[in-house]
Amino acid sequence: MDPSKKEDMEVAQKQNKNSQVVTAPKVSSKEGLGHPDQAITGSETLRTSIVRKYDIRILPLIFMAWSIFYLDRAAIALARVNGMEADLRLSGYQFNIALMIFFALYIIFNLPGNLILRKVGGGLFLPAIVVAWGLVTTFTGFVTNFATLCVTRVFLGISESAFLGVAMLYLAFFYTEFELISRVGLFYSGNALAGAFGGFLATGLGRIRFRGYNGWPWIFFVEGIITVIVGIGMYFILPDSPQTAGFLSSQERVLAVERMLATDRRHEALNVLPADSHGTGQAHVDETGQPIVRPDRLTLAAFKRAALNPVTIMMALATFMTIEALYSFTLFLPSIILAMGYHGTKLNLLTVPPNLVAFVLVIAITQYSQRSGKKAVPMLAGGFMAIIGYLLLLIGSRIGLEEDTSGVFGSPQMSVSKTASTIQYVGTFFVAIGVNVIPPIALAWTCINATPHYVRALVLGVIITLGNTAAFLSSFTYIKTEAPRQVYTTGHAINLACCVVLVAIAFSLIAYMRRENEKREHGKRNYRLEGGAREGRDNDLFELELGWMHPRHRFQW
Repeated sequence: MDPSKKEDMEVAQKQNKNSQVVTAPKVSSKEGLGHPDQAITGSETLRTSIVRKYDIRILPLIFMAWSIFYLDRAAIALARVNGMEADLRLSGYQFNIALMIFFALYIIFNLPGNLILRKVGGGLFLPAIVVAWGLVTTFTGFVTNFATLCVTRVFLGISESAFLGVAMLYLAFFYTEFELISRVGLFYSGNALAGAFGGFLATGLGRIRFRGYNGWPWIFFVEGIITVIVGIGMYFILPDSPQTAGFLSSQERVLAVERMLATDRRHEALNVLPADSHGTGQAHVDETGQPIVRPDRLTLAAFKRAALNPVTIMMALATFMTIEALYSFTLFLPSIILAMGYHGTKLNLLTVPPNLVAFVLVIAITQYSQRSGKKAVPMLAGGFMAIIGYLLLLIGSRIGLEEDTSGVFGSPQMSVSKTASTIQYVGTFFVAIGVNVIPPIALAWTCINATPHYVRALVLGVIITLGNTAAFLSSFTYIKTEAPRQVYTTGHAINLACCVVLVAIAFSLIAYMRRENEKREHGKRNYRLEGGAREGRDNDLFELELGWMHPRHRFQW
């Protein structure tokens, strides 16, 4: 263990020596599993201090790591239009195959990372992930042919696979559900910021000529080194949980645990043992005053409850549609703009404005979601904006085709008129906003409904894993041979269809959650609390493990 982290742990234990209990407020049956923040105890000043320290110490690093995560992933798209495809002599579908290889490994190794987070600790696991993919990104600059490119894509897929789910779960260790949405929004807005920043970087890095490495390799070299530096910094700063956060005072640490106990997830957020058998509402603590952490109970029944729940299935389908549109946009925006007739420095710079606008609006819309308590409305708004964007791209791709004498595309040489390219470029703004707004809302919507911790970990793993299978489709939606003739009409049409299906799923989720809440209000799910279902298990642990299946749990949308 790093000496500074060990010292933080010792300080935390000494400061808590006099703390004998951590009290979790009682929750009445009328309140269900509790309204967020309704039962949080302790001073509002202390609560504000805790959240502010999280926002200063934890959130910026997660935001930075997420931005770099997408910056490194999208590097291949910018490298492609800065000479990589020609230098590596890629032909036919080879570029698309290289994209697909990454996602195959990314999907396979996604779920295990979520499940081992608790064992390893976020303070070590997250930095290790970041450093690993940073090294792979750096070495990608040395590839010389299709085979070596595929090897680096394999290792990048493995090293990046756990990051999204682990980062989401890590944030949920510290923030209550009311606080989570805006933080996830800020965290996820890094995607759009990375798209904008990547365009600026590529403009400069693409011009470097040094020691035989011309242009595109420097995109990987510089971005990879930055990633490694950030990962090392994260190791020395991030705590594993509120219990080990040395930057909190002893009083703040107790309240940090207590406020997580008080949410509608009851005792599960930190896996603290529930109230004692006498119903005092006091969590069990060790001799240092630290809450006792129990091991996760991961059983086949728990897995089935998580994976086969209608919410999981619908959210996985929604994620599939979202990922298809998002990855297509992220990986092929430079190619789409190239097909409009732009190239070189102007092409790189034109990728910046849509992503910058998306960055600002993702933050604004997720802030609205937090303050209004609405999740479905912002998600639907994002879906409709993406639909408008793809309609504009389709319209622009079907009008004003002209003969192109620039030789950019080869034979047949065609290009679009100024009017058509303007319509398409406006469409990229709508698409950028829509596809970037949906994921943080969808993931936060899932997090605040899925309980307890291991169920949330499984559900996130399932929906991210199944959702990421869309990457196989997105890798082949935009084919180079189509651009000269139709300006990627097929790709735009596929993504439009995905966004329409996404909107339909969102409406279906609202209907299901409303109906399920009504059934629970009328006692039609109380049979889950009957003695036969308990099989002799401890009452508190049994109700805890029911999680979102509990009759008093209420879905939020």
